[in-house]
Amino acid sequence: MHSYRHLSGLDIHSEPCYNFSCIQTFFHPKNEIINEYAGSNYSSDLALGKSGLAIALLAFFMLKNLAYMKEGVSCNIQHSSGFGSLESKSQAYSDQKVKLITSLIALLYVMLSKEYYYFYLIFCTLAYIYLTFQYIYYLPYYQDFSNVVYACEFLNSAFMVSFFGIGIGFGNAAASFILCLCILPLICITCYSCIEYRKTKIPSSASLDLPINIFELACRKKFINSKPSNKVSHLMQEYFSKNNSSIALVYLAYHLNSKHLQPKNALIQVSRANYIKPRVSSI
Repeated sequence: MHSYRHLSGLDIHSEPCYNFSCIQTFFHPKNEIINEYAGSNYSSDLALGKSGLAIALLAFFMLKNLAYMKEGVSCNIQHSSGFGSLESKSQAYSDQKVKLITSLIALLYVMLSKEYYYFYLIFCTLAYIYLTFQYIYYLPYYQDFSNVVYACEFLNSAFMVSFFGIGIGFGNAAASFILCLCILPLICITCYSCIEYRKTKIPSSASLDLPINIFELACRKKFINSKPSNKVSHLMQEYFSKNNSSIALVYLAYHLNSKHLQPKNALIQVSRANYIKPRVSSI
C-alpha cells in the first residue's frame, strides 16, 4: 500500500513497528502459536525478557524520532526547484503525519486486529481518508503529479480496506478483488479532480491573517515564477513581523538566494528566525 513513498522507493519504517508490537504482544508466560507467521512458531521464541522488551521499546522510539526528524531536515522547500523536482514541497507536516499514522496502523494490526478486526478496518479506512485529505487540501508538493500520486495511494488504501471488510462479510475474496480493480480508475480521476477544484479555492490575495501553509499556497505561483519579485520579499517580511513565523523567513531566504542572487541578504534573513515552531493550521 505504501510502495510509492518519496516517489522513489519503499518506505519500510512500519516494519520495525510491526516487529516491536509482536514482541510486546507475546511478552507473557503463556506459550501460544503466532498466527502472524507461517509455520509452528511459538510466542516463547519472542519472549526476550524484560531487558529485551526495554531495548526493543528504546529502539522503537529512537527509530520513530529519527523518521520524524528525517522528514523535516530532508525537506526541500526551494520554490526554484518546483518545476524540476517531484519531491520539492512547502512543508513536511503531511509526510510526518504519514509516518505517525502508518506506524500506529502497524502497531494496532498486531494488538487489536485479532479481537476487534472490524474496528481495526474502520480505523484504517478513516486514517487513510484523513491522509488523503492532507494531500488534497494542503497540496504540500509543488508538483501536482506528486500530490495526485499520494492522494491516490491513500484513497486507494482506504477503499481496499473497506472492500476487504466487505469480502469477509460475504465470505468471498473475489468480490474484494473485482471491486478494487473497478474502483482504481475512478480513484485517480477523483483525486485529480479534487486537487484541481482545491486549486480554484486557494485565496487569490495573500492575507497576512492566513496560516503559513495557506499563505504559502496563495504566494506559490509568485515564488515559482522565474522572475524575482520584490513584492513577494516585502510580503514575507510583513508576514514574519505579524505572525513571527520562522518558516516565512526560510521561504524569503531561498527566494533572495535563487531569484535575486543575494546570498548574503538571504543569510541575514535566516538569522532573524527565532527557531520557535511556527503556527500551522493543519489538522
